[in-house]
Amino acid sequence: MIKEFPQQALWLFASVVKSRNDIRAARGRAILEKLKVRFLNIFLSSLHAYLRQSSCLNELTHVSTLINASLAMVNGLLALCDFPAPDPPRNAGAEARATLSMKRDIPQLAKLMPSPLIVPLQESLTATLPPTSSTIDSHHQPFPSNLPSFNRDPFPLYAYNWVSDNTKISDIADEIDVMRSLAKPRKVTIHGSDGQTYAFLGKPKDDLRKDARLMDFNSIINKILNTNSDSRRRQLRTPYVLHVTMA
Repeated sequence: MIKEFPQQALWLFASVVKSRNDIRAARGRAILEKLKVRFLNIFLSSLHAYLRQSSCLNELTHVSTLINASLAMVNGLLALCDFPAPDPPRNAGAEARATLSMKRDIPQLAKLMPSPLIVPLQESLTATLPPTSSTIDSHHQPFPSNLPSFNRDPFPLYAYNWVSDNTKISDIADEIDVMRSLAKPRKVTIHGSDGQTYAFLGKPKDDLRKDARLMDFNSIINKILNTNSDSRRRQLRTPYVLHVTMA
């Protein structure tokens, strides 16, 4: 699955690699290392003749690159969640908010931009099944082809499964809001390669498995909302939870 759809699978596999169970985490890392070596050999042997004549060698990426980018991104996000959150200024009123600076407080995350990874949106990570009327010979694409990502200049000339057609993560806003709730989640603003802005919350030291199970129910709600033209026009959808650690 990671080999065929690394952009989606690596986000979901992150919780295995960063598991608090040492055996599970070690097995996850071993899987990724074997996959990097195996895919790199296949990639080089199958594209050797083409690459010798291509001037775009530096523009091509492969699964091992995405694996390294995924691990670095997850480590950066965990550093953001674990960074001590400041309190709002005293006597500043109910509207006062505490903030962090990406470049100052979490520089390892800021240095990862732009990234070849896709923005982990629910619609980007949820596979769709082929219609019942499809035949064995028909081609079904389980994920949308134009996925927003962190890179303004992905690789539009090459439509491999592991490279989205025209979108990646281009930047993360430097200012990070610290919410006033008990867990003090961090609000991160991501600028996607599609020109849109996406907001995410990072919750420190929290078990999100219950939230992830709730997503199974929310996916049904989203399908119902998608059948209504007014909800589609207003882009109504439920929040999406992605956990990057596992007990």
